[in-house]
Amino acid sequence: MPTELVHAPRHGILETIGGSIKALTGSRKVPFANIQGSGYGGYGGGNYNLGNWGAHQGGSALDYGTLAGNLLENRVVAAGANAIAIAVSSVPPILEKKNGDKWERLDHECIDRLLTPNDFYGSAQLESATAGDDIIAGQAFWRMERSKSKTSVAEIWWEKQDRFRVLGDAGRFISGYEFRAESGDMVKLDNDDVIHFRHSLNPMNPRQGWSPLMAGLRQVAGDNAAASYTASILRNAGVMSLMVSPKDATAGAMITPDQVTTVLNAMKQKLFGEGAGGIFGLNVPLNVEKMSYSPDEMAIEKIQQYYVVTLCALIGVDPMVLGLHTEAPTYANFAEANKAFYLNRVMPYLYNRGSTLRAQYLPLWGLDPAEYRIAYDKSGVEPLQEDVDQLHTRTRENYKAGFISMFDARSAVGLETDDSMKAKFAGGGGEDAEDESTPDVAAKSADWDESKHSRADDGTFGSGGAPRSKWHKNAMELIDGALEDGGVTDNQKRLFSQSADNVLGNMTEANRHAFYSAVEDISFHGNAASLTARLSIDFGEVFEDGEESGGCFARKGDGTGTLYLNGGGDGKSVQEIYAHEFAHVLDRQPRSHSRISDTADWKSAWQSEIVGNLSEYAGTDASEGFAEFGRLALGDAASQAKAKKDFPQCSAVWNENVTMREYGT
Repeated sequence: MPTELVHAPRHGILETIGGSIKALTGSRKVPFANIQGSGYGGYGGGNYNLGNWGAHQGGSALDYGTLAGNLLENRVVAAGANAIAIAVSSVPPILEKKNGDKWERLDHECIDRLLTPNDFYGSAQLESATAGDDIIAGQAFWRMERSKSKTSVAEIWWEKQDRFRVLGDAGRFISGYEFRAESGDMVKLDNDDVIHFRHSLNPMNPRQGWSPLMAGLRQVAGDNAAASYTASILRNAGVMSLMVSPKDATAGAMITPDQVTTVLNAMKQKLFGEGAGGIFGLNVPLNVEKMSYSPDEMAIEKIQQYYVVTLCALIGVDPMVLGLHTEAPTYANFAEANKAFYLNRVMPYLYNRGSTLRAQYLPLWGLDPAEYRIAYDKSGVEPLQEDVDQLHTRTRENYKAGFISMFDARSAVGLETDDSMKAKFAGGGGEDAEDESTPDVAAKSADWDESKHSRADDGTFGSGGAPRSKWHKNAMELIDGALEDGGVTDNQKRLFSQSADNVLGNMTEANRHAFYSAVEDISFHGNAASLTARLSIDFGEVFEDGEESGGCFARKGDGTGTLYLNGGGDGKSVQEIYAHEFAHVLDRQPRSHSRISDTADWKSAWQSEIVGNLSEYAGTDASEGFAEFGRLALGDAASQAKAKKDFPQCSAVWNENVTMREYGT
């Protein structure tokens, strides 16, 4: 049987805030007033169920709620609602659990249900419809289909907000909901069966939501009228309303009613619709006068801009984001406007959404809102990436300076952590970094004596004093520039520069050009801990306790990338480490972005000669085998001789693809 609806009358202010004075003084818990919802509205007509609030605007007795009509049929409102709906649906929800003063991301079925609410539509449609209701009516509803065990949610359904009536009584602020099913039956739903989103609390009834757009019904009605006016003018080919009247009868001007009708029909045919632009003449004594103002005379464009600016302000979207023109734009360009839109409208909206889900949705899965929360992953939102990049940069610098631990750094950028990271701190840059370098690097850099190393003719430390070629010089300018920006000591700068110079000196000019073309940036670090932390933060790599990196080449899909370098480790010299990493840069087939190490020839040679014979690391995969062979091929004379003698098949592949590389490939 359908539930019988009983509409309670509105109560006085004392009852609204808790009943009577006696109730306030005689009971510890103030009872709630028995104010119910505003009943069921009709989506297709009226003003999208705004109820009594906002229908009559201040300073006017007109019912602007009726004049505004369906708010979603207004051009500005529809554009704003669509922009917010699209933006919101592009930021996926995530579940986080509190761990001390940090929040850690978790995988959970409750997020899967938000992403696949039911078998008929996905999260984008669910989020978009919800955002539309929130903007228009200030509230939105999801109906929950609970599992049989009542410990989870089987399906989520967005329902039109005008099909709900919020119930409350003196004991409970919201005691449930009455829902009008598609059959027309009234169904009583418990609080656990409904997620009720509210933009803000409605001052006329705090159980319901409120939208700022409710204060703009007059502007919606005016904008609709302006649009209808301009459309009517265009439909009439720009001809304004006219009045046709007989001339003064005293002058002998006489005309019959039939003649007037004939003239009017002829004017419509010649001047309006398909006949617009035609020539029309009068052969009867009539006056033709303009009765209305033109769009220019009415300043219709300025009026429409006023409506645009006002409605956009109420919706919370800058006109530039919607592609709407205004005479005095707030932002210099679309990128600025779009970023502000996400920061000032989308993210606060999602925070509001997340707080509601935290309070009403998580308990349905047995998750305590005090320990868990719904957040939103903005890492894929392009307008906000500048802020994400700044966060990563700031976090890296704080870690390198020793201000925060690796645990704090990884937590700040949303990466996985464990307790062992809490005790890991990196030394800062500058001169202090020397003491915290990898031991062999510190020793080598401290022992550096520039008098024992030759200079090229240009005054730089070159290979054997020979003048550098064009691409050798360009590559060294890139390297030395990066060293100036890195947190390394002066001795380390000289050691790292000489080591890189030596490796480049063992390349052909074509390979130096290939190296220079592929390396977009170089990140030098004064100690292995700093480099390891940088890789951990930038790429989310999890290193085992005590494990550190000597360098890497972060390759992109087109073969270009960034070199991350420290200097030594595992008993290898700085030059050996750089030869290994530079070989990764050269691991690219001529005139292609694919790796040489992925070819069948190299994999065969690697499997046959390198695995088990060169180094343990060389046997991990074909790419590392290629780089380890490059450590020999780009090394000193003894290393090059060993490469040719012990690894003839690998040498043949290297010579064909690297040594014989043509210029510019």
